[in-house]
Amino acid sequence: MKKFLLSLLFLIPLSGFAQKGMQGVGVNFGLGCCFLHGDYAYSYGVSYQNFVTDRFRLVSSLEVLDYIYESMWHSNYVEDVLASSYLLVVEGHYFFNDIRRLRPYVVGGVSVGFLETTGAHLNDGSREWYYEPWTEFAGGVKLGVGLNYRIGYHLTAQLEVPVHLVYYNPLFTPSLSLVYTF
Repeated sequence: MKKFLLSLLFLIPLSGFAQKGMQGVGVNFGLGCCFLHGDYAYSYGVSYQNFVTDRFRLVSSLEVLDYIYESMWHSNYVEDVLASSYLLVVEGHYFFNDIRRLRPYVVGGVSVGFLETTGAHLNDGSREWYYEPWTEFAGGVKLGVGLNYRIGYHLTAQLEVPVHLVYYNPLFTPSLSLVYTF
């Protein structure tokens, strides 16, 4: 009987680290660049996470990506056309190691939403250019790698380095997330 109780004492702490079925909600912020123009790009959003197995997690999130869509140049004057993508992203995370405090993973996912741009107007005296603002459906693909760091039982920090292809614009936006798990 003593051996059985002693073995239970060792199993109880281990069960607290099992992640299958755990869920979480989080917020994220990222800062990076647009590959086509080399200009800034940043992202922010909220996410819901669910561990399907100990090594696979499904994540659905609402993300906003802001970046410079196109720059209109004329001699020494530049007018930027800004773009914002409002996306619903569904992605999977596959973890390489067993449950530990620090866990690397790969990211793969798809996104749907819409892209909205601002207008731009240039006038140099002899010519005039005008870029119409527009809104359009935007789908995308998200691929990358990440690192999950368990701060405590209910708090996790995630560093993710994705490339997000939205409306033919590859965006590199490394992001930091803080997730509350339950």
